[in-house]
Amino acid sequence: MLSAESIKDRFNALAPYLNEKVTRLWAGIEATTIGRRGITLVSEATGLSPKTIRAGIRELEQELDTPLKQTRNLSQIRKQGGGRKRLIEPEFGIRKRTGSKLRITSNQQPVLCSV
Repeated sequence: MLSAESIKDRFNALAPYLNEKVTRLWAGIEATTIGRRGITLVSEATGLSPKTIRAGIRELEQELDTPLKQTRNLSQIRKQGGGRKRLIEPEFGIRKRTGSKLRITSNQQPVLCSV
């Protein structure tokens, strides 16, 4: 049986080269290879959520059922519309009234700046 330490070592060696999707797939493969308690063991070793690992297992099962070229664009990592929505210059009409522009600081506090 694989130990948590060996899983952690492999994950730490690969982590800098993995994107979100490949991380999920790798974790799913590791968990299914281990078998029983695989999800728990991989989660404890890597710090990934068990939900993320289950998603990787589901994705692996889906890709076995359908041809790869038909499922998605290979360069696309997230599903269409996934991720945070873009914040386009939050003015909220303040610039018109004060001649200033609203800026969000790193701690998410709005600050008025002169233009």
